[in-house]
Amino acid sequence: MSVQIMPLPTPIHSRNYSPSSMPSASPTAVPYLPTELVLEIFRLGATDTPTAVNLLQLSSWTREFLQPSLYDTVLLNTWSRVDLFRLALNHEAKGQLRRQSGTDFVKKLSIDVGEYPIKDILNDCRRLRSLVVSTHPFHDAHRSLNISPSCTHLTVTGPSYLFRSAPPSITHLTFTQDAPLIQRISDGVIAPLPKLSHLAFRIQAHPLPFAPDPSPRLIDAVNAFLENPTMEVIFVSVSEDADPRFWHALSEIKDHRVVARRGGDWWEMKKWAMPNGDEAFWSSAEREVARRREEL
Repeated sequence: MSVQIMPLPTPIHSRNYSPSSMPSASPTAVPYLPTELVLEIFRLGATDTPTAVNLLQLSSWTREFLQPSLYDTVLLNTWSRVDLFRLALNHEAKGQLRRQSGTDFVKKLSIDVGEYPIKDILNDCRRLRSLVVSTHPFHDAHRSLNISPSCTHLTVTGPSYLFRSAPPSITHLTFTQDAPLIQRISDGVIAPLPKLSHLAFRIQAHPLPFAPDPSPRLIDAVNAFLENPTMEVIFVSVSEDADPRFWHALSEIKDHRVVARRGGDWWEMKKWAMPNGDEAFWSSAEREVARRREEL
């Protein structure tokens, strides 16, 4: 395959390989080096995307060895990257028959390209563990997506229409925009998520003159999630200029599983909304919950 049609994923992360896990065709280009050392050299070389592309074209066994790592984490944040990703997969499909395609190895996927038709990509990536997606409010296709049933971490960085598509396998759910999340939860629109244990969302609704107090609906929504026996952490980020009644209502919640922050944590959430970004964030929230539990 040519370099021009290879996807440009984020830098890959190390995986543990042993001689028994390497492809059936052994590396013979460097016969005087131990197999483990050869594999380590190629693994380190593949941390640089252009080098990884060249290594993929070196031979069938290098491609088979590197493909799982190269496609493990894919960041599609421009139209050109999406086009390259799809072209590469189409090229694979038209080439010689392989046991697995690139989409079989995609575990962490981030799609942030506005109203790009993302349904086809999600239909192909059926072994996802983590999905970060930016939905478009005027794109009907984003309201009902076929997300892989293996996906456990879902982050929505656009308007929150996508929550209708959350599969029951989801354990970690995040909305990074202030959206109709509160009232939609209260109205029971969200699909049952029996395994949901971690929830994070953003509140930035400004106070409106003569408007009724919106905080009771927030409390109802939070309490509804706290009734879920699997719930461990609810993280709420409140902007500095949000209606102060939201913050006051949250401060009245005594459940140790509810972690509320004002202002600066929003930037942490933005940084966290990446394919590999949520582990540290959730670990921090879990430590806070554990500290509160010990103080009870």
